[in-house]
Amino acid sequence: LAFAATSSRATMISSYGEPSITGALFAIGGCVAATVCFVLGAFFLEWSTERVREKNVAGYEASIDKWAKARKEFSNLTMAMLLDNISVALVANESTDVLHDSQNEVPLPEFGHLKYSGVLPSGVFLAGVLPAIVNSSQRVALGREVEVHLDIAGFRLALGSYALSKASAHFEQKGVYGHCREQLGEQVGQLCWVYSQLSSVCVQIERESDGHRWQLASRNGSGCLLTAGSWHSAVYSPVPLDEMHGRTVPVGRISLEVRSGHDPYFVAMEATKGSLNFGMPALEERLTGIVLLSMGAVLCCLPQGALCRWALCAYLRRRKRQYRRSRPPMQT
Repeated sequence: LAFAATSSRATMISSYGEPSITGALFAIGGCVAATVCFVLGAFFLEWSTERVREKNVAGYEASIDKWAKARKEFSNLTMAMLLDNISVALVANESTDVLHDSQNEVPLPEFGHLKYSGVLPSGVFLAGVLPAIVNSSQRVALGREVEVHLDIAGFRLALGSYALSKASAHFEQKGVYGHCREQLGEQVGQLCWVYSQLSSVCVQIERESDGHRWQLASRNGSGCLLTAGSWHSAVYSPVPLDEMHGRTVPVGRISLEVRSGHDPYFVAMEATKGSLNFGMPALEERLTGIVLLSMGAVLCCLPQGALCRWALCAYLRRRKRQYRRSRPPMQT
């Protein structure tokens, strides 16, 4: 009986082997995942205290409250945009600008949209001829430029000059690792030249301090396209190489648009840095942070389990060595 008990005890001790590599990898992965969850959870909890969405929405709603008066001043205007003395009448357009605020099920407040738009048909201007491209230092080549003016309420407002076509270059590798063709560009040396044509011109205007004349909006630029914190008036669209004739870029239809500088659309653009997505509410950010912290706490059980197994194996190895040293010799 003593021998049977001793054998059973030895079998139990020997059944616990060394911790496996798979278990160690799971433990390391659990540590990494738990750390990531803890960091992200703390970030979301800290970010929820800023209440970024709530502040941006409050500014957006305040601009809507002021828009009623500005819209009344902006209504019933007669205006036309001139490109090198070619006049295009602009008509009122109340189409809605779509906000990409998909993070919140509660819709943002609506307002009465108003802008003036028109189209310069294709074929009015001849194709834009670009200057010769120099590989060494030149990175932008401009075609023919046109002077643009706005006739509004008996006044003429100069909007500047815009190139009908342009080519811009950026570094691109040659061979199979290059993506110049996918970008509708032409590989010239180590540079990829992408050709584009003027597709739209949009400006913001507002009343001067005297309340009679109109002027360009006093933002960081007077256009409608927000890029890197600046508002740009001209928008260019790429032209495929098979539609070009040498260095000649075809000029298609050009969309023309005038908007009020007090339009809530621009407040939304500035608040969201051009994405038109106000982000998650503070409550959802806080809940996300709590969930991530809870997941991190659960994932911490993996390395703790591996540590307990390692301690148990070490203990059983010591018992096994002690048992072998104290075991009496077998009698034959």
